[in-house]
Amino acid sequence: MTIEIVFNGMKNVLEADHTYLQDEQTLQGWMFINHITLQWYQHLHSELKSKGLKQYSVNDYIQLLTDLKKIKINGEWHFNEITKTSGRLMEKMGVRYE
Repeated sequence: MTIEIVFNGMKNVLEADHTYLQDEQTLQGWMFINHITLQWYQHLHSELKSKGLKQYSVNDYIQLLTDLKKIKINGEWHFNEITKTSGRLMEKMGVRYE
């Protein structure tokens, strides 16, 4: 079942199920990047599962963390405010930002 979840994520979240490449070398590069992406996706899935965060999908994790941005105010860089949900997930996953 885990394999199906990861491949579904690869297709729907990462949109890595179509190639429009016509050059062999470019296709091999595309396949290599997809291989790395699949490993990264599987790692995130395993991390969520191991920390008991089954209510979150990898897509949820990626979307919540896209809220984290640095903005420049009066010449100084600051992290923007994040939602409570993002903050809780980051805390549970051990992600620190300062």
